[in-house]
Amino acid sequence: CPCEAFALLSVADIRSTTTSSLASVSRMRDAEFNDARLVEVYDAECPWARDDDFFLSVVEEASRGRVLDLGCGTGRLALGLAAAGHRVTGVDPAAASLEAARRKPGADAVTWFLGTSAAIPDTSYDVAVMTSHVAQFLVDDGEWTHALRDLRRSLVHGGRLVFDSRDPRARKWEEWNPRDSRREIALPDGDVVHTWTEVTAERDRVVEFKRHYAFPDGQELESSSTLRFPSADELRSSLEEVGFTVEQMYGGWLREPLGAADGEIVVLARVGVGSGGSARATATAGTSAGAGATVGTSVGAGATVGTSVGASATSATRATTGATPGATPGATPGATTGATPGATTSATTAVRAGARGRQTRTVRTGP
Repeated sequence: CPCEAFALLSVADIRSTTTSSLASVSRMRDAEFNDARLVEVYDAECPWARDDDFFLSVVEEASRGRVLDLGCGTGRLALGLAAAGHRVTGVDPAAASLEAARRKPGADAVTWFLGTSAAIPDTSYDVAVMTSHVAQFLVDDGEWTHALRDLRRSLVHGGRLVFDSRDPRARKWEEWNPRDSRREIALPDGDVVHTWTEVTAERDRVVEFKRHYAFPDGQELESSSTLRFPSADELRSSLEEVGFTVEQMYGGWLREPLGAADGEIVVLARVGVGSGGSARATATAGTSAGAGATVGTSVGAGATVGTSVGASATSATRATTGATPGATPGATPGATTGATPGATTSATTAVRAGARGRQTRTVRTGP
């Protein structure tokens, strides 16, 4: 999906919403998150899929933990996590996206916060997630480092950070052209929106692009964005620099090694477990371009017994920890602070089975 609104740091122009019109075309920066009409298109295009299954399975390993969804967008994953019994805070700077999230069934079980990573409280979460390639919106090294520091201080000792980024070796942006990227998106009211993408600049793995949306009433909206494609080594170094230990890097949503066909870099890291000098294991991807790349597995010596990276999601019948999340400064009025939904095994099963049953998306390869 076009990355969820990323809520990563307080840089004023990161989500510019300046709009200009030329003929019937309206132009906006990152419009998928800031324009109410495109927010609806985003939700129609991006239902629950196997990337969400992956993030849910990793969070399940935390045993009813306190979860921060940074860049929660319209709340697809945050709501799924809450339905599974986790106490979830969703943070995003895009008001239109959060308004859509708060209107959805089950939204009262999530604490919604309009803001950035700079405002999240210290040592308040067991797990932090950034999904839908949120991390790639941070193009500048300084911006990325500030965001990681905010995330590190928000996590408890041993807390886990999980996020995804596209592997630059897959060069997915080469598919973002008017021919290969053209899609038809059906909206709930029956209207069909035509969309396509074009790359406008690419240098040093920083890609600028525009996405076009044509509506049945003749209106055309154009959204421009910039993404960075850091390598696995760059991501590892940046995490270790601020005090994370990288536990695992995967190349796909079924926990394949780097270089897998999905073209992903899926990162699992922890706070305060081991050190930057921890041992690394390697594995080789047997198929697809990029085979031979290694999986960077950094397992700290102090890793908690029973926390198995790559293990399947644990039972939904585990008891809740009883801990409540720290209050989020400036929480959106009407948000449920520290709510603990009464989750059961059937609730978790419904999240997974229901999500799979209502869609066929595997993970969009476009921006």
